[in-house]
Amino acid sequence: MVDWMEAALVNIPPTIKESELREIIARPARDLGLVFAPGLVDAILADAHTADPSRSHLRSTVLPLLEFALTQLWERRVEGELTHEAYRTMGGVTGGLSQWADRAYYALDDGQRALARRVFSELVTLGDEMQGIADTRRVRNIAELTAKDSEPGKTELDALVTARLLVARHDESSGQDTVEIIHETLLREWALLESWLQDDRQFLIWREGLRASQQAWRESGQDAGRCCAVFRWQRRKAGWRNGEVIWGGGEGYITRALLCGYAASAIGAG
Repeated sequence: MVDWMEAALVNIPPTIKESELREIIARPARDLGLVFAPGLVDAILADAHTADPSRSHLRSTVLPLLEFALTQLWERRVEGELTHEAYRTMGGVTGGLSQWADRAYYALDDGQRALARRVFSELVTLGDEMQGIADTRRVRNIAELTAKDSEPGKTELDALVTARLLVARHDESSGQDTVEIIHETLLREWALLESWLQDDRQFLIWREGLRASQQAWRESGQDAGRCCAVFRWQRRKAGWRNGEVIWGGGEGYITRALLCGYAASAIGAG
């Protein structure tokens, strides 16, 4: 199924007309001698609009969702027919992605699953629930993401890309290789990822604040007083979370901040 879907996705523009999307869905099935149950293609198109609405056109970013959904629909075919019952069972277009993500995640070994949670936290820009701003995907430079021994390596990232949980791209303008979560819908529909982000939210907010402080420290010429003041504020705000990697290239900042904290404690004790 993946092969015939990919064969249909050649030179796809940023937006797609509904008639074009209908053909992308239906033609490969016809070429393989498969048939859709009456009305099923219309149901899939309606779900695609719901998942990724854009007036009269759909963005081509909806195509990974369709690939996951149609692959699972094909796996559930009955005597060459793609059925409404199978489509409902898998949860439609977005449900297909969620089920795919579950299967891909639990097919990883224990070490890769532990790594996946860390990687996903690095690939999300947190929104603001109070203001109704949703979490969104974050594109990361692979070289930066794998720069430290304590961070995921290229091999581990490749495993997540191979599992189709992440997508890697080469940016021709910058010459850099980047990675991101395969589709925005995964942030809303994959229950496991949603639970990770909720459980870790306060720490992730704190970590982003720490990184912003680190950047401000660099821009201030690595001023020791600024480092100490900001670090004390950050520590009061959320405290340390044991066992988490927060360096991200900021060893100098954190080491200076820790020394400042120890010195302040010693002075206070004296």
